[in-house]
Amino acid sequence: GRMDQYLYPYLERDLASKRITCERAVDLLGCFLGKAAELIPLFFQRATQYFSGLSSASGITLGGRTEDGKDAVNLLSHLFLIAYDQIRLRQPNLHVRVHSESEPAFMARCYEVLKKGGGMPAFFNDEEVVEVLEGRGVAKAHAQDYSIVGCVEWGVPYRSFPAAGSAFMSLPYILELTLRDGAEVSGEQVGPHTGKVEHFTDTASLLAAFRIQLKHCLQVIIDGNNAIEMAHALHRPTPMLSVLVGGCVAKGRDVTAGGAEYNSSGVQGVGMADVVDSVAAIEELVFSKKRLSLREFLRASNDNFQADVALRSEIMNRVPKYGE
Repeated sequence: GRMDQYLYPYLERDLASKRITCERAVDLLGCFLGKAAELIPLFFQRATQYFSGLSSASGITLGGRTEDGKDAVNLLSHLFLIAYDQIRLRQPNLHVRVHSESEPAFMARCYEVLKKGGGMPAFFNDEEVVEVLEGRGVAKAHAQDYSIVGCVEWGVPYRSFPAAGSAFMSLPYILELTLRDGAEVSGEQVGPHTGKVEHFTDTASLLAAFRIQLKHCLQVIIDGNNAIEMAHALHRPTPMLSVLVGGCVAKGRDVTAGGAEYNSSGVQGVGMADVVDSVAAIEELVFSKKRLSLREFLRASNDNFQADVALRSEIMNRVPKYGE
């Protein structure tokens, strides 16, 4: 959560009483970060392959705004960055909330740490995130107190039970289904019929079919996630956690049964850049230049471009890519 907020009063008190120095505080923070990095989540082998290793499971959020909208950066925000910069371990993730009035010196320090590599700290736009949370029914003061749960998921400390990563959906898989009329590579029909490849005459028709497959897959995920959450509520209550999350005691309901003040679930779309690159290649070579038919494009792709090396080279070097 927002460690620079709830620990700062203790740092301020200890500095005033000369019980500690900033240098010693950085040492202690470094020890804490090192201890936190010992966490090894237990995942099965396939999950480890999907994540290209063990995923980070915890995060610290710095900066942002206070509940009344003021800049929340303090001395401890700076010390956390200094400590991380010295040890640079893979976790916990370090997140920085940014807004129009963020302290310039703090932001400069963030940039200095980030440009050394490692991808941290990550930045989150308060103006956008707070507005979205309010749109989800979160009170403004609570929305301004949000923190990042793992890598990008939001949560309101002590008040919410978010499952922002309740499922990971492969967007390239959805495109595969779209190009095969709802069937997998094996031939098994798992999605709705949205048309053979000859049906797609432009990007708009392709994306329309993609949306249908996406909606179908989302419903399958929602049904599965609801079943899992119901099983947890019935068989795996967490009374200790429920005591710590606002709303549960007042409602007399476990956090797994909707007791939290704010509840949410979300599906993460994985492989967005791959889908964009794939559709861009189809649009450029099939629909615009008409270099080949979509059927021929798929045949080359299925063969990993073994029979058309020139096509692969053109896709790699001349077709627009995600972010360009």
